Amino acid sequence: MMTLPTGREPITNRPLVQYAALVLLGVLVVQGYTALLADSRITALTAVLLLVVAAYALVFTARHRTSLRIRAYASLTVHLITYALVVGSFWVHAALLLLAGQRESLDAGWSGPVLSMSVLWGIGLAVHAWGALRIRGYDDVAV
Repeated sequence: MMTLPTGREPITNRPLVQYAALVLLGVLVVQGYTALLADSRITALTAVLLLVVAAYALVFTARHRTSLRIRAYASLTVHLITYALVVGSFWVHAALLLLAGQRESLDAGWSGPVLSMSVLWGIGLAVHAWGALRIRGYDDVAV
């Protein structure tokens, strides 16, 4: 049985679902801009829009840091949600371009978000998962 520090409550599912919904909305804006206004080219504005999504993830994590730390695997869950939605959105976009026969749209600018971001962020995610498993998902609470 776990004992919570006085005045601290673990994060509930509601803020996590809201977080996922807002990150999804953010990546839809990024991909919508990229597909419709940038002719499926990765531009500086694509990066700026992605930075807005990253800033939201950072603010959410900072705002809920205490409640995330005392719910098992909550921090890892936020990391997984963000990774899956952001990286997944670029892979889906690239796959749709290939299926539509627009391979030429996948210029050199796509290697960053599709390959580099997937691999480098994936390594970070794997390290985070390993650490979470080693401490059984808790940072502040003894299990």
